Amino acid sequence: MELRTLTSSPRGIMGRLQPYQYIHDLLSQLPYAETVEEIEALLPWNIRKNK
Repeated sequence: MELRTLTSSPRGIMGRLQPYQYIHDLLSQLPYAETVEEIEALLPWNIRKNK
């Protein structure tokens, strides 16, 4: 999947997330992710808008 696809369309994955907030949350939570499932949960398509 191209980054352009994630960010360019309002319907794209990043269109429903705030990019800065996503990166902040990702970098805050990633060091504590111990399993593949926990890491996959941090991918943008698995994040709910404004949790």
